[in-house]
Amino acid sequence: MAAKNTPPPDSPPVPANAPPPPLRLRILVAEDSVSALRVITTILSASGHTAVGVGDGIAAVREFQNQSFDLVLLDILMPGMDGFEATRAIKRIAAERDEWVPVLLISAVEQHGAIVKGLSTGADDFIPKPWLIEILDAKIDGFAQSIQAIRQIRAQEAEARDMVKRLAELNAHTQTELDMANRIMNRLVSCERLIDPQVRHFLLPSDRFSGDVVAISRAPNGTLYAMLADATGHGLTAAISVLPALWVFEGMARKGMPVADIAAEINRRLKETLPTGYFVAAHIVALDSGSGKLWIWSGGMPPALLIDDQSNTLQALASPHVALGILGGGAFDPTCQAIGVDFQGQCLLYSDGVIEARAGDGPMLGEERLLGALLAAAPGARIDHAIDLVEAHLSGQAPPDDTSLLAIMLAAD
Repeated sequence: MAAKNTPPPDSPPVPANAPPPPLRLRILVAEDSVSALRVITTILSASGHTAVGVGDGIAAVREFQNQSFDLVLLDILMPGMDGFEATRAIKRIAAERDEWVPVLLISAVEQHGAIVKGLSTGADDFIPKPWLIEILDAKIDGFAQSIQAIRQIRAQEAEARDMVKRLAELNAHTQTELDMANRIMNRLVSCERLIDPQVRHFLLPSDRFSGDVVAISRAPNGTLYAMLADATGHGLTAAISVLPALWVFEGMARKGMPVADIAAEINRRLKETLPTGYFVAAHIVALDSGSGKLWIWSGGMPPALLIDDQSNTLQALASPHVALGILGGGAFDPTCQAIGVDFQGQCLLYSDGVIEARAGDGPMLGEERLLGALLAAAPGARIDHAIDLVEAHLSGQAPPDDTSLLAIMLAAD
């Protein structure tokens, strides 16, 4: 048995680029001559169109009001309401419906003035009397092509409007979800957790969500823990990527765990959680004021800076490790640097967004300018000066990358 919709074997193949079949129209014909009306409607029906015939303009307007037509043929000279008045009325009704319905006037050859008047009333074309079947068919075929083209355009416009509406709805839905995500992220990375008299911080995201995170915590014995982390990329994906590091840090720092253990556990968690190619650069610091020692683990970050206010000197601590979440198992190195900080000054941690800050296509801030500004500032104003420098360099524009800075105040015994 032949498959459904399969043409019979002897049917000629249909070319892939064959034009669409001609449009069959519903045509309203108004002609006061009964014989002429019969001839026109018969010809139109033979061509595959649906023809509705009436004998005068009043009947034509009534039929057009009550039914839907694609084309109207009007004789100019009709009793009661001529073709001119009927054209005006039909065009007005079509305009109210937001439709284009062409009107073809039937006119005697010698009525040139009537033709001009008819066109001025809104008619789209005319056919002279006596008319030829070939001319009538050609004009109707031309209108059919125009009607088909207009319908396609309107269908495309409707599809475009529907697409715009769907995109607007999707955008509104996305914005709602982003607002909710933003509120959740703000709660997770609460500013209340950053309140400590020994710490200053600055965080400026390049997007609604920040892939940089700053965290501080105090252990029961008073040891100050701090972390500045910078996830791959920026935006919501980066912000989500850094959350496991934040949770591990806060949980272990509150228990007073060694920095090396904190770094190892964060690395393990990120290695298990993040997709390949995603990682988190970080500084993790613990400052024990009792022993005057600072432990720091750094991976994938710009150097940490130790600034001595008394001697006005600056020491850069290189970041010797790869970022967290890249190496697994025994390949990860949790070794920390242990540094004596028996001087008054600051330990400054910052992400690469600070030195890469730029306004538009202007120059980046750069490490040299940052270090020079820190040493040039008065000891008590170094951090404020660094923050002002970054903001001034951005000239009010959003930074190209998330920008964060954390300063721990060091005090000599």
